[in-house]
Amino acid sequence: MKEKKKRLITISKDILEESQKDKPEYWINIGGKRFKVLRGVFSPKYFKNTTKFFAENLPILEDHKVLEIGTGTGIIAIILAFRGAKNIVATDINPTAVKNAKINVRLRRLQNKIKVIKSDVFDSIGKNKFDIIFWNVPFVYAKSKNGEPLARAISDVKYSAVKKFFREARSYLNEDGRVFFGFSKDI
Repeated sequence: MKEKKKRLITISKDILEESQKDKPEYWINIGGKRFKVLRGVFSPKYFKNTTKFFAENLPILEDHKVLEIGTGTGIIAIILAFRGAKNIVATDINPTAVKNAKINVRLRRLQNKIKVIKSDVFDSIGKNKFDIIFWNVPFVYAKSKNGEPLARAISDVKYSAVKKFFREARSYLNEDGRVFFGFSKDI
């Protein structure tokens, strides 16, 4: 088990390093749609199966209000809007990801459906309630903090953010609301 964990951490670090060699901005295709990716944002290019899986399989109804934590490029939020979600709040702790998601939302002219904000889990959500809360969580358990926002896309110090998510999620759900917790399909 310990060897598997070390291998996962090594693979994850390699992916982050590789992603920083990408062009400052480039395009990727997911679900038949093109999206812009900025360097400094965890790119779905490295985990296309995961992004596609969640975008296609989250159960969205037309009147749903959705909160997506860790939106990154905004792809899942955008696809959920196309699938009929009424209102989406997409958050990320990484300022570059917030900028990237806003660019993609603007390119799709979905500003009336998707609001993108900087937030550490629920810190900037206020008293809003949602029908669906989704987070494809950081999958690497970290022993100490790496201050780089990009690293936080895949690692969580002692799973503190994940623990916070489960402690607080109920407070942000409507009465019949549901939480969907993702953990990389590619890993």
